[in-house]
Amino acid sequence: MKLLDYRVIVVVALLLLMKITVLNPRAGLILLGLIPVLLLIALLFRMALRSHLDRVTTGEAGMIGMTGRADTELAPEGTVFIRGELWRARARIRVAAGESVRVTGVDGLTLEVEHADKDKAMMNRRASFLD
Repeated sequence: MKLLDYRVIVVVALLLLMKITVLNPRAGLILLGLIPVLLLIALLFRMALRSHLDRVTTGEAGMIGMTGRADTELAPEGTVFIRGELWRARARIRVAAGESVRVTGVDGLTLEVEHADKDKAMMNRRASFLD
């Protein structure tokens, strides 16, 4: 919801609270204490839902799909630079230093990577076999 929507809800709630307070002062005090509690519950629920729907960013699952660059040649093993860190990596096909790579799996502290643009890399490999 937008900020304007929240403002409208607060204004309507305050108007209802004033009307109830005039009719029954005790009910107004109960609602005055209940409204902040309900707002807090709604806020916590929204935060929990958002964290549940967010993409995993830690552990093995958080690494898969990340892109970086080969720091050394991967033939088949070498090092890659991903998210500001150097990692040991293994690739099925040779990757030259400086080329972009994408993480496809994690084996302990070794990343399994492939070319970030896999189709283009395969075409270059096929062309080099023909030359």
